[in-house]
Amino acid sequence: MIGRAGGWAYGIGMARARMLVAAGLALLVGLAVAGPAMAQGGGGAATVEVRVWQNVDDDRDLYVSARPAGGSWRALGTVPLTLDGLTASGGYRYGDVALALPGAGGDTAEVQLRVWQNVDEGWRFFLNARPAGGSWSGTRSLLPAAVLSASGRYRYGDIELALRPQVTTLAGRAGKYGYADGLAEDALWGQYPNHVGPGLTFDDAGNVIVADWQNGAIRRIAPDGTVTTIAGGNGLGVRDGPVTSAQFAGPTDVAIAADGSIYVADSFGHRIRRIGTNGMVTTVAGGGPIYGYPYEEGAWGSFRDGPGAEARLPFPDGIAFLPDGDLLIIDSSWCVRRLSPEGRVSPFAGSSSSGQCEGSHRSSIVFEQLLAIDVDAEGNVYLIDWAYDDSGIAIKKIDTHGAVSTIFHSIHPGEGGVLAIPLGLVVKDNGAIYIANTGRHQILELRDGELRGVAGTGDEGHADGDRDEATFSSPSTLAIAVDGTMVVADTGTNLIRRIAPPTDRAGTNSPTLAVAEKIAWLPDVKIELFAGQAGSADGFADGPVEIAYFYRPWGMALDASGNVIVADSGNHAIRQISPDGMVTTIAGGNGKGVRDGPGALAQFAEPRDVAVHADGSIYVADSLGNRIRRVAPDGTVSTVSGGGPVDERSRSWRVFGGVNDGPAAEARFSDPTAIAFDHDGNLLIVDRGNDAIRVLSPEGQVSTLASAELASLPRGIAVDENGAILFTEANAIRAVDSRGIVSTMVQTPGLGHGGALSVYLSGISAGEGGTLYVADPGANRLARVTRDGSIAIISLAAIAERGASANVPDFMTVLVAGDGSLLVSDISQNAIWKITFDGE
Repeated sequence: MIGRAGGWAYGIGMARARMLVAAGLALLVGLAVAGPAMAQGGGGAATVEVRVWQNVDDDRDLYVSARPAGGSWRALGTVPLTLDGLTASGGYRYGDVALALPGAGGDTAEVQLRVWQNVDEGWRFFLNARPAGGSWSGTRSLLPAAVLSASGRYRYGDIELALRPQVTTLAGRAGKYGYADGLAEDALWGQYPNHVGPGLTFDDAGNVIVADWQNGAIRRIAPDGTVTTIAGGNGLGVRDGPVTSAQFAGPTDVAIAADGSIYVADSFGHRIRRIGTNGMVTTVAGGGPIYGYPYEEGAWGSFRDGPGAEARLPFPDGIAFLPDGDLLIIDSSWCVRRLSPEGRVSPFAGSSSSGQCEGSHRSSIVFEQLLAIDVDAEGNVYLIDWAYDDSGIAIKKIDTHGAVSTIFHSIHPGEGGVLAIPLGLVVKDNGAIYIANTGRHQILELRDGELRGVAGTGDEGHADGDRDEATFSSPSTLAIAVDGTMVVADTGTNLIRRIAPPTDRAGTNSPTLAVAEKIAWLPDVKIELFAGQAGSADGFADGPVEIAYFYRPWGMALDASGNVIVADSGNHAIRQISPDGMVTTIAGGNGKGVRDGPGALAQFAEPRDVAVHADGSIYVADSLGNRIRRVAPDGTVSTVSGGGPVDERSRSWRVFGGVNDGPAAEARFSDPTAIAFDHDGNLLIVDRGNDAIRVLSPEGQVSTLASAELASLPRGIAVDENGAILFTEANAIRAVDSRGIVSTMVQTPGLGHGGALSVYLSGISAGEGGTLYVADPGANRLARVTRDGSIAIISLAAIAERGASANVPDFMTVLVAGDGSLLVSDISQNAIWKITFDGE
């Protein structure tokens, strides 16, 4: 139960919340039905088809027909439907009807339907169904206006409901984001990216309490799917007081105290808050400025133990109660903290010093990044700890004596580990540990050191059904009720899903454990230093490659003579490496600026990329200057396009950018990061700050080739031998045609979710036969992508074996050299590496 993000919206009052919840609970009292089981379908889940009829002239004149899936409508006939109930809010009418459906062998099966009608929109209906003695299906919507009867007096619509699905949708609408209370799919949640999720827990009445952090609200889902706001939803803030006016600043988790009060991890407020049973919100621990805008000193939080009002909690994310009433808190201090009932914060587990943790006392354990926490009935504490390095993901246990152990370990998901940023963890009293394996779209159980699938095929989606047929999309957080019912925040589709407790069929339809696809690694790769002093501090010196210094070398290009042109961004210079191994400065190196003129006097502002024109001139993406510059063959520097005044008022040097198309002198860019010439002599420009691909024509006109189609900031660009334009964007390689239509060539899940590529792809270069090479600084690796989209990773282990530097390489751009080798710029080690292939 963990998450971190920002964004807030609006809410409703506590009085209305109480009325709606009370009404929702009352609706669970329905007609008792009994009878033989219906015909099974979909892996054992019985289904029923329902038809709702509505009088065209009287929206309260309603009838229901039903039949087993594939059966006859005439077998049952049409039953009048009376909606004799009204929710306290007045938003819905409702009514139940019991139907005896014909089954196999002449038997009948009784089914209960519940029908809801929106009072203001009488043509909108919601339905639930359940077999005799069973649980309600997920709430589904129906529009009876779909078809008119032959007489034209009635309209009707059909829906198929699963009667015994093990996975159902409890609340929310797939793919829809916002803030709205209501029944089932009328309710909307804040938008959650796939690495976080809203906090969840069950209360004693079977309601699900949700920390909807993007909306700054604490909300409740009744068992029938009715969503109400308990507190907050009034914008960003840390205001205490009545629930109707209280504010939260990114609440990420919730936990229920023994007295029924709700404790909230208010992450961006750096506080633990409490919603009392008297309807008042108070701060019980933490303080200081909240994280938001405008920036305030200390808004990133700080760490300090002590009395609640004096304690400081940096981004408290996950909380869970110990049996003795202490509240455990995980935050960004790499520790687990304890909040006593008396309001004092003290250490519970974790240490800032390194050392061996296994089997040791909890005070000496070292955590990397804690993703989730839960406590079992005996007081044993369970944690998910994700290491940024290759040590991977561990499920750790701290027993009641303080001993720490790892009960399951998975290697890094990018290396094939089964756990891929699992964000959900709950522990049942029988010792079963349930995990939301976010990146693999599956719910798992860990028992006796073994993982098995509980629900979800592992394919991304949001289909309800049996455990081995249902699909999830980045399930992030979990909660479990006393009876074993589990709820899941399915963040990829913005739904709260429900998994029914185990039955006598449990185990017979458990899904296969989803594992990573094997990632191919290119063998026999040789990596050697090409230029610069690997691992050195920044420097600026010409000369032979073995003594020359660079500072954050970035983009590279080859000229007609075989010289390697380098955008030496940290030195604000354009450098050249000749075939005989000499490094010289062509232009710049005179500090940060946008000064044109002779190369020896010119200034650049963090040039990020270079491209060589057919006439031998060098074009430069001058990123902080928001300009495209040109270095003539004689070394003279001029501005070709872009501009904007230098910000003289700011303490930090910067230039105002823009997004104007038109004549080159009038066009404006914002952080041009990468450039390449196409086969017609157009200069293609990755305008990263404007999230666009721009074009500078030979005639001096700037236009936008693609912008709205881009999902995130583009970074690198290349043109292959066939003239195809390719660019990197997040964890994808995309192509753009002459009409500006963007298509995806390759896309994988992010590295943390087990994909081959991280979401920080950078430079791209095209080789022979359509082969592409991509720099992936987020994974400290290179990728080779063939024309059919297959990916192979180039191992960088040789760098560490070589002993050139203990620093991690940060490969930003890649260039295919004339001999087929690769040159790769490394901005962290201020070097350029050469990669050759001895075989595969």
